[in-house]
Amino acid sequence: MKSAIIVHGHHLQAAEWERVVWGDPAHGVYGRAAAGLREALRFNASLIIFGTGASFKDGMPEGEHALALARRRIVEMPEFAKMGTHAARAWLDARSIVETTAHDTRTEIEADARLALAHGCNAIILVSSPVHIMRAHKTALSLFSHQHEFKQLLHNLFAVASDVNYSGTRVDDVVIIEPQHRPDRPDVPFHLTLRGLWKFMRRDDLAPALNKALKDIMDDYEKRL
Repeated sequence: MKSAIIVHGHHLQAAEWERVVWGDPAHGVYGRAAAGLREALRFNASLIIFGTGASFKDGMPEGEHALALARRRIVEMPEFAKMGTHAARAWLDARSIVETTAHDTRTEIEADARLALAHGCNAIILVSSPVHIMRAHKTALSLFSHQHEFKQLLHNLFAVASDVNYSGTRVDDVVIIEPQHRPDRPDVPFHLTLRGLWKFMRRDDLAPALNKALKDIMDDYEKRL
């Protein structure tokens, strides 16, 4: 099996960007890039793809900043400290590329999967923060199930969480709403109703008002329980 690691991008203006991306691996706390390097060693990965989302800084996209950070700090990882800086960076450079065209998680995975296939990889290992990895995995499953070019990756798809969440968040903040499948519960398609929230998340003029309206409705129904 020839594996590709996908290190998901992180918005460059997000709080504690460097901690989310790198962490403190010298003390056992692996951000998403450090975790990606660790998994690359574990699986003897042929390729490490540093993904890009929607942000740029100093003319460089997220993935380029993440790779530059990894090159700068790689020997902080116990796994690479014994190699020395030159050898560790040579190992990283030999298998790393940056994807620069994507603008969100879905297009990132799609572009990264094409790169992986072009490099002869037949397995994908997604690496991201705990609060993001579940959506990344779901997105990859959807893409690989519906697009024929990715079918060969569907059963060789893995997901690994780093140790660092987005600033101020935790895994318990993530909400997953499955289609209703239990006969002892009402057959109500909450998943269909609420998945439409995505279209409002980029609207500064609508998102706060919609969120307040939903909270008011929930508070009202809480009183009826």
